[in-house]
Amino acid sequence: MISLLCPTRGRPEQFQRMVESAAKTALGKINVFVCIQTDEDVKRYSFLEMNKSNNIYWSENIIVYPFLMLDCPTVALWNELAECTCNRRIMLDKDVRLFMLAADDMIFATPGWDKALIDHYNALGNKIHVYAFQDSRDHEGTPHPIVTREYMDAMGYFVPPIFLHWFIDSWTIAIARANNCFTHLKDHLLIHDKPSDRGEADETHKRIRRMGWHERDKYVNDTCQHFLEFEKQRLAKFFK
Repeated sequence: MISLLCPTRGRPEQFQRMVESAAKTALGKINVFVCIQTDEDVKRYSFLEMNKSNNIYWSENIIVYPFLMLDCPTVALWNELAECTCNRRIMLDKDVRLFMLAADDMIFATPGWDKALIDHYNALGNKIHVYAFQDSRDHEGTPHPIVTREYMDAMGYFVPPIFLHWFIDSWTIAIARANNCFTHLKDHLLIHDKPSDRGEADETHKRIRRMGWHERDKYVNDTCQHFLEFEKQRLAKFFK
């Protein structure tokens, strides 16, 4: 029922570790959609056999679907991968209901995280919902969102295309919180241990990091209030 969507660039060893951690801790089958962002990376990610097969069985419970997409904003790549996994470009089991914004530096630390997600999803009435696990970087920080297929259908996107990638968590979860359709699964830990060198070099990223994670959320809210309120109200229509 779960797909991980992961653009990655120049860090094959970290991507491998992320997938291996998912395989070790998941109890059921997980799809992983990975996007390689440059021609130069094809050799570095040769273990994905991108030109030989549509998918790779990583282990008994992990299937990896690799794509080559030329360098473009991370947000666009996440949305493109979501299109791929929604039976529009690749036919998957129609029971796939949960889509997780994944990073190649993540490590799944808590066994049974997939069962916890599926159990919560199955217990929902209105299944337009957003989830998040606990993030090792900050106990109250905003972790990567996991959205339901119903949420994605309602909003028309997986993640909002208006922002650079480090604002997406705050935006998506703020909209969900406003409509009481957000669950923070704090008993299930995601470890982040190495942010992107490219992101670290970006001046906006440095400024937001200096502000701290809570201040980052305030920055998003203050500078994009009009758009944020519009999206909150748009989602609210599906709960009336």
